[in-house]
Amino acid sequence: MAAIRLALAGLLMSSMVGCVAYNSQDPRSANFTEIVLKENDFLVQESHISSSAECGYILGSIPAGDPAIYGKALTDLRKKGGLDDRPRMLVNMTEDFVSTNYIFFKKDKVTLTADVIEYQR
Repeated sequence: MAAIRLALAGLLMSSMVGCVAYNSQDPRSANFTEIVLKENDFLVQESHISSSAECGYILGSIPAGDPAIYGKALTDLRKKGGLDDRPRMLVNMTEDFVSTNYIFFKKDKVTLTADVIEYQR
């Protein structure tokens, strides 16, 4: 009986232990577009707006939600920045990706942060 309790306690404790992985993009493998802005061309409308999205995976591969987390976070960020109907652009955008792994469950989370500028005519 004591062996069963010990085994159950070990299983319970091991299910509470997780791992976190951070992923950063290699800038040499990304596509870059350089835009030169002059001081009189734009105004900073908002600074440091952010949006997050996450999805869990059962057994590490079966999605428990919408797995398109980057697209969801970017759509929300564009709405927060008011990019739909104005001559605005996201600049200084950063991406943070965290993947937390448990024994039977994995959770991915992406957080996008940017500044919003508006072009002046």
